[in-house]
Amino acid sequence: MTLKELRQKKEFTQTRLAEIIGISNKTISHYETSRAKPSLDVAVKLAKALEVSVEEIYQAWVEGKNSS
Repeated sequence: MTLKELRQKKEFTQTRLAEIIGISNKTISHYETSRAKPSLDVAVKLAKALEVSVEEIYQAWVEGKNSS
C-alpha cells in the first residue's frame, strides 16, 4: 500500500493530513510521489495520524517510489 493509499484509507486530504502533522500539503505530495523521504520525526507523526507503524510508512514510501 502506498502513502497515498494509506492517507485515502483514513479519508484525509493532503491538506488535512498536513495540518494534523504540522507540515505543508506540498510536502505530503512529495512524500506520496517519492520526491522526498520523510524524516524519522515526520514518519512517526505520519504513522500516528494514519494509525500504522513507522515501518509501514517507510514500506509505503518505497512502494510509491517503485510504482512511479
